[in-house]
Amino acid sequence: MRSCLPGNSCRMDFPPPENEASESARADLPDAAAIPPGAGPGQLTVPILALTFIGEKAMDSAMRRRGTRAGTMVLPGDPVLILEELSIMGRLLKFVIMFFVCCSLVATAYAAKGPDGSTPKKSKSAEPQTDQPSMEVPETTYDFGEVPEGTEVEHDFFVKNMGKGALQIEQVRPSCGCTVASFDQTIRPGGEGRIHLKLHLKGFQGSVKKTATVFTNDPKESRAVLVLQGTIKAIVEIRPSANVSFRGMTEQLTENTIDLKAGSQSFHIQKLESNLEDKVSYRLETVEDGKHYRLIIANRLKQGAYAGFVKCLTDIPQKPEILIRVNGFIEGDIAVRPTTVLVGKLAAEQPVRMGKVLVAGNHKKPFKIQQLIYDEKLLRIEQQPQENGTAINLEITPLLDNVPNGGREQTMLSIVTDAAPDEKYEVQVHVLRASEAAGQATPPPGVKEGESETRETKGAAQ
Repeated sequence: MRSCLPGNSCRMDFPPPENEASESARADLPDAAAIPPGAGPGQLTVPILALTFIGEKAMDSAMRRRGTRAGTMVLPGDPVLILEELSIMGRLLKFVIMFFVCCSLVATAYAAKGPDGSTPKKSKSAEPQTDQPSMEVPETTYDFGEVPEGTEVEHDFFVKNMGKGALQIEQVRPSCGCTVASFDQTIRPGGEGRIHLKLHLKGFQGSVKKTATVFTNDPKESRAVLVLQGTIKAIVEIRPSANVSFRGMTEQLTENTIDLKAGSQSFHIQKLESNLEDKVSYRLETVEDGKHYRLIIANRLKQGAYAGFVKCLTDIPQKPEILIRVNGFIEGDIAVRPTTVLVGKLAAEQPVRMGKVLVAGNHKKPFKIQQLIYDEKLLRIEQQPQENGTAINLEITPLLDNVPNGGREQTMLSIVTDAAPDEKYEVQVHVLRASEAAGQATPPPGVKEGESETRETKGAAQ
C-alpha cells in the first residue's frame, strides 16, 4: 500500500497475505464438510450467523485502512487502496457463493430423506403396471346380407386379450331386438374369448342395424360396440305404412287405403279383426289372389279420440297376422286447443305462469260459451271473444294461495257452447306451486286441503 506524508514524501507498504480480521473470521467459519448429512434447514442458522460475522469484520478492516495506521495518512481515492478493497470484496463473494452452494446441497439431501434419515421407497402406484389386460376385437361389424322376415340371425364375435392380466367381460348390453345368447367372462393373457349374439327379425323389414355394447376391465379401452346389420325381405309388403291416422272434422276426413303385396311367398287373408268396431269401418278388396290385397279403413266417429288396430289373419305360419295400427282425433263443430294446460309457479325464482285455451268454431260461424265448469278455488278464468265471434280465448289464472307449498293440483275445465249444446269439451289443468322458503306462504285460514268448489258460468260470453 502506498502512503504519503506531509512534505510530499511517500512510502509503499505491502499488505500481509491475510489481514487479522480475515484470519479471525475464517477461524469461525464452519467447514462445509463438517455439516452432518441429515442436517435440516433449521440447523443452518449458526453458519449463516458466522457468515454475517465475516462480512462485518472484513468491512471494519477496510474502513480502518481508510484512516490512519501507525502514523501514516491514507488518502481517499487512492488506486492501490481501491484495488485492495476490491480484492477483499471478491474473496468475501467467493465465501458467500460457496456457503450457499453447500446449503443447497444439504437442503436437497435432507428433503430426499425421511424423518428418520432413511431414503423413502418409491410408491408402487407410481411404478408402471405391466400386468393389465388389453382388449382387441378383430371384427366389430357383421353384415348378414338379405334374409326373409322372421329369420333368426346368429353370429360369434371373438375378443382377444393382448395384455398380461386377465380380461374380464363384465357385461354385454344389447339394443332392442337383439338377445345375447352367451359370452366368455374371463379371457387369460394371450387368449381369445367368444361373444354369441342372436337377432330376432320378426316384424322387421328393410334395412336393419342392431348393436351390443361390451363392458370390460381394460383400463384403456373398456368398451367395444358390436354391430349386426343387413336387409330384411318382407313376407308381406305393406304400403304406404302399417299406421293409419285420422285428424280433423268428420266431413273433411277421407278413407285410408293400405296395399298388402306378397313378398317372398304368396299368401291369403282369411279374416279381419279390430277393437275399433264403433269408431272405424274397414273392408278388404282382392286385387290379385294370393299376391295383392287392399285394406280400406274409414272414420265413423263424429267427435273424440281413439287408438286401436285392424288385424289381418293370414295362412302363412311365419307371419300369421298383419297388424295395422289406427288412431284418430276427431273435431266436431267446436275445436278446443290445447286439451292439457300447466299453470302456476314452476320455479321459486320464476313469475307465475298463466294458461290460455282457444275455443274456435270449425264452420267459421259466431258462437257463444253457455257454460264453464271449473274449480273456483284453484282457477280464475276470463273470456276474451275475438272480433268476428268465431273464436274465444280463455285466460286461466292459477290461485296459488289454495295450493300447498311445493304441491301440485289437477282439475278439469269443461266447456259447453251454443254451437254444440249436447257436447262437453274438457281441458285438463295442472296447477303447480314450486317450493318456497318456510313461512313465506301458507294456506288461508278455513281452507282445508282437498276441498273443491265448482262454479258454473251460464249465459252469453262476457
